[in-house]
Amino acid sequence: METFNFLLYPFLACLLLILIHAYFGIHILERGIIFVDLALAQFIGVGIALSFLFGREKSLLFSLVFALLGAIILSLSKRAARYVNIEAFIGVLYIFSFSAAILILDKSPHGLEEFKGIMNGNILWVTPKDILSTAVIYGAVGILHFILRKRFFALTFEGKGGFLMDLLFFSSFAVVLVKSVNMAGILQVFSFLVVPALIGKLFFKKPLHVLLIGWSVGVVVSVMGIFLSYKLDIPTAPVIVASLACMFFVMLGIKVIMEALTNKRLKPIIVPKKQGGSMLEVNDLKVGYEDTTVMELPHLSLSSGEHCLILGASGSGKTTLLSTLSGLLTPLSGDILLDGRSYNDLHGSNMDEFRGRHIGIIYQTLHMVSALTVLENLLLAQYAAGLPQDRDKAISLLEHLGIADKKNDKPETLSQGQQQRVAIARATINNPKIIVGDEPTSALDDNACETVMELLLQLAATSNASLVIATHDQRIKRHFHKQITIGGAQ
Repeated sequence: METFNFLLYPFLACLLLILIHAYFGIHILERGIIFVDLALAQFIGVGIALSFLFGREKSLLFSLVFALLGAIILSLSKRAARYVNIEAFIGVLYIFSFSAAILILDKSPHGLEEFKGIMNGNILWVTPKDILSTAVIYGAVGILHFILRKRFFALTFEGKGGFLMDLLFFSSFAVVLVKSVNMAGILQVFSFLVVPALIGKLFFKKPLHVLLIGWSVGVVVSVMGIFLSYKLDIPTAPVIVASLACMFFVMLGIKVIMEALTNKRLKPIIVPKKQGGSMLEVNDLKVGYEDTTVMELPHLSLSSGEHCLILGASGSGKTTLLSTLSGLLTPLSGDILLDGRSYNDLHGSNMDEFRGRHIGIIYQTLHMVSALTVLENLLLAQYAAGLPQDRDKAISLLEHLGIADKKNDKPETLSQGQQQRVAIARATINNPKIIVGDEPTSALDDNACETVMELLLQLAATSNASLVIATHDQRIKRHFHKQITIGGAQ
């Protein structure tokens, strides 16, 4: 009973950490800024280190100041991404704050021990007062995110939202981290943010399901880690971090085995297309996030080579619909069939390969691997789809688009018009059945807009592909006989 009473508060602290950090982990993974937590937590660590020199009673003040400063810097990272790789930007922020903390603690009489405290925390020694204050802070942030959940999910999953929404997101995250780092240390906070969400995403796509799996794994591993730490008299945070990492690799192995068995047992079902049948058919589709329906599409049918324009104001759900038609989001209900294949029968790597071969996607902003050249990005698209890398075909396509001379250039060095042509090349390199475009012309002038539309229509006609374009750009309406207008979020 004495052991239970002693370990109760550390367990409650871990439970609170898991509840909030697994949620933020979904956002961080989806944004592709994996090490933002580590960088921001280490930035807060600089504030904690300063408090050792100027008085521990100022720890909270210094932590909050550096947390909010870090949030502002990260909110500006989208602008920095125009010039440098975003993960490199975050990495520089991390090594700066890490080095600064070491330099500050070097002036402290017990610098090494204090540095270990920042990294590992002291979760075994949390008090009821710590639990209560943590619950209040996390609860307030949770309420804020629940009230603004649609806007935060649109920010993460659709890239919709400006500097102020980003600042609010990172500021609320920073406030959580101030409490978390002081209680559990940087290592454990980072592992609670990333690993449970990673495990959840191995098996599910819907955020709620990912969250439930993340919470379950985090709770189980926390119980084991705290118990082992107490019994073996070893640091708690490293035990929990190592256990979470081991759990991830075990779950990854299980996922690989499950998928291998599924692929061996189930051969792809090819449904013969009837003469004159639909290439793309949508029935009773509801799309959104968790239990929030963004929009509904009762029916849509396109034959081969038939095009469709989806019109609607910003925030009406166009991007969410396109992400669902592309197989990137799982619909809340309904079914999508492309060339006789139901999306409901495609999961994991099967869906990824199907998408790579049959669906070309043109995003609002350029999504290329910045370390690769234009030509290498096209070859990567072929490789990812499980197709042979055809260098001659890629160069021929670039020639047709008038940018063959840019084949050895990095994407970020190109002009906006050239980047748009590269995006078209990447979307059409595998002769897809449908080409999905999200606002491909809205940022272009009239001449560039007309040129892009002509290129899209030409390339679609070459492979008899269907164009599905979502936009609020009225200039391209005349190119489409079939048009759908969708309203605001429901």
